[in-house]
Amino acid sequence: MGGLTAREALGGPWATHWAVWVSLYPPTTLLVILRENITPFAEWWWPLLSATLQHLAVGIIIALGAAIARRRHAILPLTVVAAIWGTAAVSRAVIGGFVANAVTGVDPEYAFRIATWVTASALWVPIFVYTLAQLDQRRLLLGALDAAHRDLERARHASIESADEVQRNLRESVRHTVEPVLEDLRVSLSNTGTNLTRPQLEQLTAQLGRLHDDVAAVVDSAGVDPRASQQAHQRASLRRAFDVRPERPVLTALLVTVATIALIAPDAWRVFGAPAALEVTIAAVVSGVFLGIGPAVAVHIGHSVSVFPGQAVTVVSLVLALGAMTQIMLASEIDPITWHGLLIAPLMAVSLILTSTVFALATALYRLNEDAGAELAQTRTTIEALDRERAETRRRERRKLAILLHGPIQGRLAACVMALNFHTAALADGSSAGPTSAVIDAVALHLDDVSLGLVSLATMSDADGLRTPEQG
Repeated sequence: MGGLTAREALGGPWATHWAVWVSLYPPTTLLVILRENITPFAEWWWPLLSATLQHLAVGIIIALGAAIARRRHAILPLTVVAAIWGTAAVSRAVIGGFVANAVTGVDPEYAFRIATWVTASALWVPIFVYTLAQLDQRRLLLGALDAAHRDLERARHASIESADEVQRNLRESVRHTVEPVLEDLRVSLSNTGTNLTRPQLEQLTAQLGRLHDDVAAVVDSAGVDPRASQQAHQRASLRRAFDVRPERPVLTALLVTVATIALIAPDAWRVFGAPAALEVTIAAVVSGVFLGIGPAVAVHIGHSVSVFPGQAVTVVSLVLALGAMTQIMLASEIDPITWHGLLIAPLMAVSLILTSTVFALATALYRLNEDAGAELAQTRTTIEALDRERAETRRRERRKLAILLHGPIQGRLAACVMALNFHTAALADGSSAGPTSAVIDAVALHLDDVSLGLVSLATMSDADGLRTPEQG
């Protein structure tokens, strides 16, 4: 897990995600309003209706195209993605031209509309999809890193425990697990006394046999650490994912400038003439300078800076850029008609804010995700090594404990089972079995000794604990 490749990002789920479609509605609507400003609609709401119809058509094409294409491809080929979004752009142009022609009778200008919408889609959609995909990947990686760091802390804490502590915990765990079962058997045996029928003796024998077998199983499972879940890590917050130090702020500012000019200048020229297009170009260039200088200086001097829109350097840079753009659009007199700039300025503001954020993230997220993926892999490797070391210590201490339990615990339980089996078999074939009371008393005595053995096992010193029966 690391950074997504361009094909994974552009051909993955985000290529046709509804969030991309919804996010593009405001800027495309502002562009349609600018474009239809010279269309003589009788009502003010026709451009808004045209923009909405265009956007609905785009959503339908993307949804249907994705549904069909993903039947064959989990990751869509880039040609398929380009075909889907290209078709959406053409449909937007055709609907816009058709509405303008049908309502007002003007030239639909299909060639111009298609060219500008395809250009806008080529400039905006790939970088938008790529950034959202990498941002979502970053949220996943940060969430997985948080979980891995918690697991690492658990593994380090567990690795501090010494072999003697492991042994004590294992003995106490065995005692707490076996003692209640043993106590139930002793109480049951005490209540029935010597009035045991043959079926009751057989049932008691089976219970003791199960307890004898369960002791070994209890040793194998005692003190096992719960493994941390490796599934469904919670994503990190958007605020944290956005907290990215910008890389190449000058290049980012240049891309923002080019994208803004390419998006707005052609329509400004068509609607208001060459002076308006020149004004848009100059405003975009000056805004780009402010967007690039602030982060570049902050990064150079080591000041804290983040792509997150609420961070101080980012806020100051955006305020200066938007202020410069507004001043040029409204007061520069390059285009002497002020209301032209008043109409274009909102679209430029949206473009500058979106592109400055998206391009800044796009230039940094892949490397950050690769670094986070490498850190995640290294952390998990460390956890696995600590867990293996811990498991080996537990395996060794369980083996010691199994040896200790073999004589005083399992040996006495086995003796009880054997005695009851002999007595029950003798009763079955009618041979002299001796009094049942003597056998029951012997079993009860053995069970008392087993209970005392469990207490002694839990409280014996570490040195005694390490001494196996063979060592005396």
